[in-house]
Amino acid sequence: MVHQDLQTLLRCHAAAFEAIGGVPEQVLYDRMRAVFSREDPTSGHIIYDPTLVAFAGRYGYPPKACQPYRAKTKGKVERPFR
Repeated sequence: MVHQDLQTLLRCHAAAFEAIGGVPEQVLYDRMRAVFSREDPTSGHIIYDPTLVAFAGRYGYPPKACQPYRAKTKGKVERPFR
């Protein structure tokens, strides 16, 4: 069974950081529920899950969320065919 929860994501991150021998300057996340709790309605800023924030702080990188409805922020086009 494949899990898509935050604990699995962080375990995979730690394994990837070890495999590549370092940590990227920044990690770009899709707007998935495991990563952020909500968006602040007044400022529009993402409220990240506290466990993710602690993990990112321990490894020294800032998490960044993709812009909504803007596939190009992820470096690819999600819908190449319409």
